[in-house]
Amino acid sequence: MHELLSILESLADFVVIDLGQDTNAAVHLQALREANYVFVVVNPDAASVRVTGEVMETLFKHVQIDAKKFRLVVNRFHPEHGIARKDIVNAL
Repeated sequence: MHELLSILESLADFVVIDLGQDTNAAVHLQALREANYVFVVVNPDAASVRVTGEVMETLFKHVQIDAKKFRLVVNRFHPEHGIARKDIVNAL
């Protein structure tokens, strides 16, 4: 994975890898460790926020990925529907 990412970085200004929801595969964990930033996409509903929080906690504590790398993207956000943005941020 390291060699592949090095090649890609030499060819492009940005390398984006969509890992989906599976963070247990070794190749996914390696990509997360080597990333400059990890953009976490969450929907503004209680179930999505809860599951995302559990995954992020695992990545921070057990896999020991630096929390400073993570950026939150709220998908399908509307200020009048779903959980408020500040509440999502506070929950995660």
